[in-house]
Amino acid sequence: MDFALTEEQQMIADTAKRIAGDRLAPLAETLDSGGGREAFLGNLRHLAQNGFMGLNVSAEYGGTEAGSTAFALTIEALAGACASTAVTTSVTNMVGEVIQAVGSREQKSAYLPKLCDGTYPAGGFCLTESGAGSDPRR
Repeated sequence: MDFALTEEQQMIADTAKRIAGDRLAPLAETLDSGGGREAFLGNLRHLAQNGFMGLNVSAEYGGTEAGSTAFALTIEALAGACASTAVTTSVTNMVGEVIQAVGSREQKSAYLPKLCDGTYPAGGFCLTESGAGSDPRR
């Protein structure tokens, strides 16, 4: 079994590391203390412009179809620089994948391109369970 990264996966990982070092790391402390909203949104748009907000979304909707390995490499690189940005990127990708999996054609057309291109800087979701409230650990 070959565990070597493909050229595309390596390029994605390298790009994510570069963005993380150049743009995310310098802002992380500011975000942790509650500031930097506009710069944070700018970084999210930059990630979208570089294909990181739809890593497993079909190209038909503006995604990159990069796959799970590229997604994992991306989140690892981003998290090493800024946890806030990594979580936001991860959740946005998850939202895109859920819409793609169970959304109607109209929902996919309306929301996926805007998540992938940064028109919507981030995706979000709500979680509640009858026996656990909003705490997924229970």
